[in-house]
Amino acid sequence: MQCRAKAKQSGQRCKRHTIPGGKTCVIHGSGTQAAKTAAVERLAALADPAVAELARVMRKGSPDSARLAAALGVLDRTGHGRSSTVHVPGLPALAEQLAALSADDKIKLATMLDEADE
Repeated sequence: MQCRAKAKQSGQRCKRHTIPGGKTCVIHGSGTQAAKTAAVERLAALADPAVAELARVMRKGSPDSARLAAALGVLDRTGHGRSSTVHVPGLPALAEQLAALSADDKIKLATMLDEADE
């Protein structure tokens, strides 16, 4: 986002980017601890509605692309974005077991999973 500050002489907006969740750039006030805290709180307040919007999209299956993009952007900025990793206990052991299967066993497993989906 672009900084909201305006130059006194020209009246033009500052061209710098804001801090995440902030309204201004570091030069125009967002470098202070109070502004940083307010920005973090502002983003945190948006995380729950963003998750609710993603849940709505998942249930209904027809996303409004702008709302979906906004929800994903909020979650990304609050540390819950695509780069988040999920630890599933036992998954590394399962991956090793699957890798050790023979080609015939992998085909049998795939067939069983396909039949279970039907």
